[in-house]
Amino acid sequence: MSDAHLGVQKREGISYRLSGQYHGRDGTSRKTKSGDNRYDSPRIVTVGEK
Repeated sequence: MSDAHLGVQKREGISYRLSGQYHGRDGTSRKTKSGDNRYDSPRIVTVGEK
């Protein structure tokens, strides 16, 4: 169960990461609206990659 959960989270993370990049440029308000905790991790990664 733990493995399956991690896999799903990883998949979601990639999707959110890509969304975060586009949403970040379009509007940061959407980031917090969707989920501060969920976008918190991808946000740091996006900034670092940029």
